[in-house]
Amino acid sequence: MIPLTALSIVTRFAATGEIGPVRCGASLNDIAETFGEPHDLGRVFRSNQWPRRYAYGDVELCVCQCRTVTMVSVSTARDPMELPDPEIDALAVFPDRMTYSQVAAALDDAGCRWAAQPDEQPDRREVRTDPAGIALVFRVDEGEAVLEQAGNWTNAHLCLSS
Repeated sequence: MIPLTALSIVTRFAATGEIGPVRCGASLNDIAETFGEPHDLGRVFRSNQWPRRYAYGDVELCVCQCRTVTMVSVSTARDPMELPDPEIDALAVFPDRMTYSQVAAALDDAGCRWAAQPDEQPDRREVRTDPAGIALVFRVDEGEAVLEQAGNWTNAHLCLSS
């Protein structure tokens, strides 16, 4: 088995919206069966107990009170970064920094459709994948665009617990 890299994990996420069991619409209980209990980052809003934020390394989840994941955000700004590795069902540390050209080539190689978003700012680029709808945000640093964050959210969740 060839070990995964941060680029391969992010590419799969961009193409499918999933990192193993981590995806919008998944049950936090199912994810915890694979990766263990997440780190509780607390409430999203001060006035309400729910939704709450949880993390597995550098992957942050927003979770409804029914324990359904409504947002997945992968922060790639730290070096090294800690990401869930679905091949070993554990968190793994990756020293990779990913550039725009590396990510674009990996998406193309994976057959993932993507498009640069038109409202680019001089120090920022954004790409959105299709059909997974993952937004990949790059920060331009000294002329090179480096991936800073990848994520998506769902508006389709109807909580039956509220």
